[in-house]
Parts: sequence; structure tokens; C-alpha cells
Amino acid sequence: MANNEAFRSFTVPFVTHEPSRRPTADSILNEQFSALRMEELLEEDDRKEEEKEEEKKEEEEKEEEKNEKNEKNEKNEKNEKQERKEESEKEVEEESEKKEKKEVET
Repeated sequence: MANNEAFRSFTVPFVTHEPSRRPTADSILNEQFSALRMEELLEEDDRKEEEKEEEKKEEEEKEEEKNEKNEKNEKNEKNEKQERKEESEKEVEEESEKKEKKEVET
């Protein structure tokens, strides 16, 4: 028995005022939680950035469509104006021809 008591006296931990360097379960869990949270935040930032890029692309596509529609409308308006101008010129020519015929007849 004396040997057991002597052995126990040697196994008593030496107490110092320095904190333990060995990580505790709580500190390990806190580090893991912090790492997971950081990863979640980074993923969320990436997702938000992707959403912003998608919104930009959608806006650009809408703008392009709008510009194309405007160009088509402008072309159509120009064509219509040209057609009206040609029609009016034809009408003027026809009227002048009618007048000439009337003058020739009279």
C-alpha cells in the first residue's frame, strides 16, 4: 500500500497560474462553430454577388430589348414617313396630270 500512496503523490497535477495550453471541448466546438459560421457568411456573400450579377445581366438584356424596339420603331416611322411622302408626291403628280388633261381638253 505504501507504494500506491507514493505513486499517487507523484501523479497529482502541478498547479500553476498559467492557463492550460491544452484545448478544451468548448474551445474546440467554438472554433468549429466559428469556422462554419464564417463559411456560411462567405457562401451568403457569394450568393448575393451572383444575384447582383444576374440582376445586372437581366437589366442589360431589358435595356438591349428596349433599344432594339426603339430602333425598330424608328425604322418603321421613317419607312411610314417615306411611304407617306411618296404617296403625297404621287397624288400631286396625278393631280397635276389631271389638270394638264383638263387644260388640254378645254
